[in-house]
Amino acid sequence: GTFTKLPAKFIFEVANILFDVTAASIVHADQIRSVLKEIFDIRQSKLRKSIDKLITDGYLYAKINYLQEIELANFRPILPHAFDYIQRLDEATEVAKLIVDRSIQQSSMSIPSSFNNSTF
Repeated sequence: GTFTKLPAKFIFEVANILFDVTAASIVHADQIRSVLKEIFDIRQSKLRKSIDKLITDGYLYAKINYLQEIELANFRPILPHAFDYIQRLDEATEVAKLIVDRSIQQSSMSIPSSFNNSTF
């Protein structure tokens, strides 16, 4: 998905600092804080969906424009683990397929010839 460019590079960090230091002097501080939180939450949800699609579709990289560092910080620790688990699952699936294929080959070779030529 495409992310909208925000008006300032560190808008969420700056806003948090301003609210911590001077919230009493900011007109409509609660409403502004609420709107910024909604924007952040919507973008986090969109990023979560984008990452899910990235992983589900098997992509190994993506280019996502206009994300801020703080937005990525929530997901950065999860991604390497997610890709590691996907790789392990893929490898286990391949091993399981090989085992099933060998089992089928061995069972087809062990059928007595009298059964192969008999008519019912």
